[in-house]
Amino acid sequence: MRVLLYILAPIAFLCLAVATWATVLPACEASPWLGRLTLADCPPPQTAAQVALAQETRRQAVLEAEYARLQAELAEAAACKPEPRAHPGQPFDAERWQAGDLGVIQGCWALTGRIARADPQTGIVSPVERWTTCFDAAGAGAQEAAFADGAVCKGPASAAFREDGALELDLSEPAACSAGPALAGRAGACMIDAFGNADCVLSDGAADVDVALRRAEQE
Repeated sequence: MRVLLYILAPIAFLCLAVATWATVLPACEASPWLGRLTLADCPPPQTAAQVALAQETRRQAVLEAEYARLQAELAEAAACKPEPRAHPGQPFDAERWQAGDLGVIQGCWALTGRIARADPQTGIVSPVERWTTCFDAAGAGAQEAAFADGAVCKGPASAAFREDGALELDLSEPAACSAGPALAGRAGACMIDAFGNADCVLSDGAADVDVALRRAEQE
């Protein structure tokens, strides 16, 4: 029994050494032959240039993956719909507007824009504080503008749809005021956006003014 142990112990040690060598150097071919360990076909160590090339290849792969991710995010952002740019008050019914139905403007609407009137004697300029226009189902109506100096101007108004889908707003007849000269007439067109908001450009013949048209608060 002791003799058998003397024989098997070296063999077990040799097997353990071969297994350890094969684990540490997996790229080499390790094989026992007549009690000796022979290494064959071990690849030569990498040069500095090869190591740098491998690192650069890995870095380029990371950059390409990041570029693809950013491209996907940009495409997703481009597909997002814009948030509604709603004016205060109830918007117009876009389908009825596009169909040219004048009934869509029936009622009273507030006009929000920078208009003013000047006192011919003092030269004091008073901005508008409240400006409304009301229409019936046929587009006939009236406008009323109240200014900071207390003057209130009233005059006729009318509206009609054009072939291009714009609403022609006619306030061209001067509006008589409770004090001072009449308010100059204005006329222009209003366009509706996808959210039912109407924006107009009105002119008094000398200058244009941008006006937002929305449902009046009292309705």
